[in-house]
Amino acid sequence: GAIVVAIVGHHVGFYNRDQIASALKSKIDVLCFIVGMQLISGLLEEAGALEYLAKKITLATAGNTWRIMLFFCLVTYTISLMVNNLTTIMLVAPMVLRLSKYLNFDPKPFLVGIIVASNLGGASTMVGDFPNMLISTEAGLPFYQFIYYMLPICLLELFVMLLYLRFAMPSLFRCETNIRSFLATWEPLKPTGANEYQDCEQWDADFQKFNGRKDKLKNSELFLKIKQSLPGAIKNRTALKRGLVIMGGVVIGFLLSDYVHCPAAVVALVGGITALVFGGCEPVRLLEKVSIRDILFFSGLFVLVGAAEASGALTYVSRLIVSLSFGNILILCLLLMWVG
Repeated sequence: GAIVVAIVGHHVGFYNRDQIASALKSKIDVLCFIVGMQLISGLLEEAGALEYLAKKITLATAGNTWRIMLFFCLVTYTISLMVNNLTTIMLVAPMVLRLSKYLNFDPKPFLVGIIVASNLGGASTMVGDFPNMLISTEAGLPFYQFIYYMLPICLLELFVMLLYLRFAMPSLFRCETNIRSFLATWEPLKPTGANEYQDCEQWDADFQKFNGRKDKLKNSELFLKIKQSLPGAIKNRTALKRGLVIMGGVVIGFLLSDYVHCPAAVVALVGGITALVFGGCEPVRLLEKVSIRDILFFSGLFVLVGAAEASGALTYVSRLIVSLSFGNILILCLLLMWVG
């Protein structure tokens, strides 16, 4: 698309090479932001931090479907504050799928839940997702200001989603089907009248009476496999320690960037280079974590947007939106949101 619009713009005469170079140069800070954060999150991924956390949460759920939804949504949201959404989902989703296969529940609502949680976590900070990086660098927004306005509303939305799932869709978290499928493998431990149990709390209360069946669930094949693999989840402790220190330093740098007049993109890139050189991980492995497709996508996008601006299309659309708002700021904001 970028190549086609560059050729057409050159021949028609509204978009020349200088304008293309200017469109890319003006957004170089966004590309630096992306590269820096991908190197840091790549270091933590290589160290095994995210895999270890996902496995610990899996063990903490103890087969309770409501805990699975709650814990995984909260962890996904927290990780997504600083790590790219795609990386977070690729690490968390397989754990949910494995649990659903063993406990015999439909994983789709749970996957949708963690996807929404990941999007909300990504929207909460200026480093959580690519659009935020683009908006914050273009508008020159400080890190703390982005959090001040975005974090509270995203947390509220996460709370509303969990509240809705818990009370509007209680059938998702009825444990009798899951526990019954488990007990079928532990005959003759299955109690009579198991179909009468309607909620997790009642089942858990009675579950304790039957010779520690919950302990047997924790000692099931799936959970034992996860326990056995847990020590090996941390692949490189040195890289993990250094990665956490670098991540902490970068967050502090973001918070202070406005006061010391240092662009957040520079802080992210310095953190990424530090992770690459001093992270304690193979530099080539880390460089592989930098997605060339993301860089190409955004570079092409910037060229296309530059062409739309040079041709006057963006000006026309902007004036149309302003005229439709009739001078009302609220209507203007709503139009910008929905047209976007």
